Amino acid sequence: MKTYGTTYKAGTKIGALAGGILFLIGGAIPGIYAGGFAALIAMSWLNGGAVEPTVVVRVMTVMGSVIGLCVSATIGIVGGAAVGTALGFVSDVLTGGVTEPGKEAEASKS
Repeated sequence: MKTYGTTYKAGTKIGALAGGILFLIGGAIPGIYAGGFAALIAMSWLNGGAVEPTVVVRVMTVMGSVIGLCVSATIGIVGGAAVGTALGFVSDVLTGGVTEPGKEAEASKS
């Protein structure tokens, strides 16, 4: 008896791991920069001009950097998991499913 679903579940896990590794290699620093820059732009827009380097501005910039890092990590991991799921599903359909270990003997006797 053939079962479906085991390959794409493994593909989800492998894709999430690959997305996490790609995030660490190429997404962490841009996420920090983009978040900090977005926080500064938002503060200057709210302030109506240039912002002064006060404690509040620095705290908001760090918060923006942390949010940018988290968003970048989420996009990398979820995107990798989605790609891994799609590739696992395609592989599962093309190979015709996975035969369960105990069911091989029963299928060959029939």
